[in-house]
Amino acid sequence: MSKMFLKWEEGNSDILIDIKSGRLFRYEDDFSEVHKRYGGKVTYTSRTGLTGEGYITDTESVIMLDWYRTDCSITTRGHYLPFVDSGDIAIFAPQGAHKKEWNDGYSVYPFVIVFKHTETEYYLLLSYYPQEIIEILKNILEINVNYAFYTNELRGKFKFKEYNITIYNNEYSNIKIYVNDPYFGRSRDKKGVDFLRFVSGVVSKYNYTDYYTEIDYLYSIFGIYTTPSEKGEKYYKIKFYNGGIAINQEKSDPLFSDNETIEKWTGGKVIKRDTKKLLDRIIIERRSNNKNNIYLVAYGKYKNNNMDIVDEYELKVTYLAYMLDKEKYIDQALKHLRNKFKEDIKQKTGINEMLDFIRKNPDLKITFEDSLNSGNCIVGTEAFSTQYFNKAKEILLKDLENYLNNYNVQRVIRWKMEQQGCFNSIDEIISE
Repeated sequence: MSKMFLKWEEGNSDILIDIKSGRLFRYEDDFSEVHKRYGGKVTYTSRTGLTGEGYITDTESVIMLDWYRTDCSITTRGHYLPFVDSGDIAIFAPQGAHKKEWNDGYSVYPFVIVFKHTETEYYLLLSYYPQEIIEILKNILEINVNYAFYTNELRGKFKFKEYNITIYNNEYSNIKIYVNDPYFGRSRDKKGVDFLRFVSGVVSKYNYTDYYTEIDYLYSIFGIYTTPSEKGEKYYKIKFYNGGIAINQEKSDPLFSDNETIEKWTGGKVIKRDTKKLLDRIIIERRSNNKNNIYLVAYGKYKNNNMDIVDEYELKVTYLAYMLDKEKYIDQALKHLRNKFKEDIKQKTGINEMLDFIRKNPDLKITFEDSLNSGNCIVGTEAFSTQYFNKAKEILLKDLENYLNNYNVQRVIRWKMEQQGCFNSIDEIISE
């Protein structure tokens, strides 16, 4: 008995198709029906219900589909279907944030079957009817032929339009895309598919990278990912231009490179940059597509022997307001960035530093109020005091030495360290 693990998170959900019954399921919406039919169970749901995971055990007729988002440029985590030996077909179902985009008879946005005919030729078959997708899938499974041959068969059944896409990845490649749907490539209000972004997510991913992974929020602002390779990790980004796709790759971090590289990768302008002691700070200015707003992205890197912290703050302001008082908004972005660094540096204070503080100040009083001021709740503080200190409202710092692995205890000690001026040097490092 094999298990298939499923989940939903960040508005996305796994999507299943049963090739025998012809049913489609979006796990977040249909998990009760899924487990009724295929066994297994939900193993976790968040308090809000916006995140969950589980597994099924009856997987014989069930296939997990790829998906693309209808409300943003994200396409998919991406994989070709497992039953295809040559790895030449993938099926993408549409979904919005926490939203199924189809019913049993019709889909608002198209399902997309991608056939890889050759290394430079792809067929994209779009259908707004789930049952049509299921029938095509069944036909493929039944005939079990070479899929390059099957794409030739498709030409007799559907009318395709040819698109030529240029992909630049150190050298130029020409990709031919054959699409059967007239809405493909139109704006989203026409219920079509964002053409270049979809192609980049489907075609270029399979041609040029094994997979890519997110770094953190700062890099996702600019659409930058990492791609492991045999020669080491690379930074990776897809850029779009009229009629083509450019793929940027760098071995070193492009966001902390020279200004020219930073501007190339962010699409913005470096308006301020400085290095102060252990902190590098950079501010990027970008104008929105509609030209009405300015986005300031202030970010930096703090690095010493024990810490390597990257933080960012993104500020949106109307273009007119920004032009009237640029310095005001630049200072505002820097202020928020300083506060984030200060908090993160404090949170990175390790066990050794705390232990050293305890041994230098063993008789420092720790009160019930200290716990609350540090951010702990009343109920948790009372429970900890009852369990370990006979409901005491006041103890000594040295009494906490044996509980340093407790996160809430660490929070109290950091609070006392701050009160004793242990973090004053941080203000000197990150101040103007």
